[in-house]
Amino acid sequence: VTLAPLLVIFFISPTLVEVINDGDNDGDNDGDNDIPILVLEPRTCSNLSNGAVTLEGKIAANELDSAMIKYGFVKLAYPKPETHDASLSALLGAADVFFSKPQQFKDQYTFGDYGNDKGGYTSIGVESVNPNSGKKDSVQNYVFRDDSVVDHHNPELAKPAVAYFREMARLTRCLNSLSSLALDLPLQKFNEVTFPSSPSDKNGLALRIAKYE
Repeated sequence: VTLAPLLVIFFISPTLVEVINDGDNDGDNDGDNDIPILVLEPRTCSNLSNGAVTLEGKIAANELDSAMIKYGFVKLAYPKPETHDASLSALLGAADVFFSKPQQFKDQYTFGDYGNDKGGYTSIGVESVNPNSGKKDSVQNYVFRDDSVVDHHNPELAKPAVAYFREMARLTRCLNSLSSLALDLPLQKFNEVTFPSSPSDKNGLALRIAKYE
């Protein structure tokens, strides 16, 4: 997700997964431009989070499996996209304000080296996508490693970040469960890795907000 001057957020349901045609312009109707759409309705994901494998869940998992085999990707869609858009806009706005603050203000939310257990702020000139290049990236970022331990974070940024973090966590849990179903694995197989018991486990979920200069 980008916002000038390049603000980036990474992160990390009754319905089926459906494949739609997004405009096959070569006239041969061979489906070259088909896009597999995963519509995330609340009921299916809620059932999966409660450990209930319903017929809808099984069908969605099979459709997801077929789409990944054929296309290698899926496009996510929300039944009410305005809800997601509102939470994302709130986070982008708060992040833009935070990154525009004086350096001394931002540095108080640095809790250690980049990748530390608490997350927090990392200034420009620290991170490097390619450590072997000898060059540092012109990027500052803020990381939330847990959505429940936020007292040490900037409060104006933490509120929308936690809301978005939890939304993405629900999404991730749902996709993990669907993937487990599709592969005939225990329902929580992937969630046990993504959501470890210890919030300091670096294999867990994290929200990274970055602003490139």
